[in-house]
Amino acid sequence: MEAIERRVAWLTISVAIVLVFSAAGTVYSFEGLGTWELTVHIASLVCLAGAFVLLVASLTPASIRPFPLENRDRFAFFAFVLLGLAVILIAGLAIHGAVEAHRHPGIGD
Repeated sequence: MEAIERRVAWLTISVAIVLVFSAAGTVYSFEGLGTWELTVHIASLVCLAGAFVLLVASLTPASIRPFPLENRDRFAFFAFVLLGLAVILIAGLAIHGAVEAHRHPGIGD
């Protein structure tokens, strides 16, 4: 196994874990979600989907579509950037949710 394949495999596992916790483990009630909050949540999911597409492109076998090693490395880098952006967006939503829960205790009980 090449070094790029190992990096992409670990990155794919990381993206999958973040996607699971972002989509299923969200602490937000979509009922009271504001427009900007929904936009940020959708943007984080789009970032994760883009990262998956780039990771699949970087693992494409040469028999289907030959990509040079430089391009595969570039795809993995941009997938990592999108993963980082998604984590920042998700963390921002979590921080906002915590601040709002502190400001308005008892709402939602």
